[in-house]
Amino acid sequence: MVKKSGLVAILVLIALFGVACGGKGQADDPADVRPAPSVAPVENRPKVVAFGDSLTAGYGLSSDESYPALLEQRLRQDGYDYEVVNAGVSGIPQRWIGAESTGHWKAM
Repeated sequence: MVKKSGLVAILVLIALFGVACGGKGQADDPADVRPAPSVAPVENRPKVVAFGDSLTAGYGLSSDESYPALLEQRLRQDGYDYEVVNAGVSGIPQRWIGAESTGHWKAM
């Protein structure tokens, strides 16, 4: 059971919240009215996520020279409207992303 002082405190907080949120919802002075924040358009095109190490991230290159950027350019040239997300991180050992454990590099 809630003690009387705790119940009073909760009712006071509810009353303060009601006062703070009260009103017509419009500014008294039209000069105080701010435009609604713009919302970025949602892109509905498919995404390809390129996971990897510094080679994928493009360490030492500009962002438009990285492997994922070049892949996106090539996909667009071939008529595919895909967004390629660069999820490469420099400094991660190959074994953390599974290349070494699966033996893919050993077969090359």
